[in-house]
Amino acid sequence: MPETEEIVINTGPLLAIIAGIGDLTFLERLYKRILVPFEVCREIEAGGSSGFGVSEFRRAGFLES
Repeated sequence: MPETEEIVINTGPLLAIIAGIGDLTFLERLYKRILVPFEVCREIEAGGSSGFGVSEFRRAGFLES
């Protein structure tokens, strides 16, 4: 179990988790709070609705931006 209850996560790790596992739900089990900076949201959303990881990112309603 992580030593902290909250994290700030960047684009690279988010996309790597999606590539490796296919979704982000396991993060919700590890942390109480997952903060995604505005710039990271913009980077992921830049791919549009068909961009890699966009649908998984949008489904992860527990992420805070």
